[in-house]
Amino acid sequence: MSQPDKRRKKPMTTQITSATSGKQYHLTINDETGLATSCTCGDCTYRKPHNCKHMKSFNQARRDAERTAYINFELSLGIFN
Repeated sequence: MSQPDKRRKKPMTTQITSATSGKQYHLTINDETGLATSCTCGDCTYRKPHNCKHMKSFNQARRDAERTAYINFELSLGIFN
């Protein structure tokens, strides 16, 4: 019987630059869903239950990329012809 891996996994993060202020922030990303779960900006600190604009922007870009990849896959199969 093997032992489960007890090493702590490091959270997945990415560094983004704010479009309005030019400041850099770190987003923590959920490994399972791929969505941003926290941000180091001041707005996220005050609006904890809600997503800040950086998290919303990251999550929307991820969804758009998934949709584009799926449409490209369907096009490669000839579904839209």
